[in-house]
Amino acid sequence: DARANMEAMLVRLAIERGDDAWEAEILARAHMLSKLEASDASEHMLDEWDQRHQAFHSAIVAGCGSHYLLQMRERLFDLAARYRFIWLRETVLSVEMLEDKHIQH
Repeated sequence: DARANMEAMLVRLAIERGDDAWEAEILARAHMLSKLEASDASEHMLDEWDQRHQAFHSAIVAGCGSHYLLQMRERLFDLAARYRFIWLRETVLSVEMLEDKHIQH
């Protein structure tokens, strides 16, 4: 999967190049995501969860230092949107999967 490979490469670069501000942003985004995950799983929160989840992952890769690679990642992310919403309905709206995602993040 091109998107997953791109994400893994950007995470490696971000870990090498990220600074304290980068790390603080990740922690802030993780906190925002966990607050929503602790709430009730309902259809109306799906968009908000997706936005916060995307912001969390974007914060992680932001430290890579390459605007061009970040744009490529965003394009691949956008192309997968249709499939992501199918996945979100099957996972985020499941209490068990919410708990698993909370543990992962």
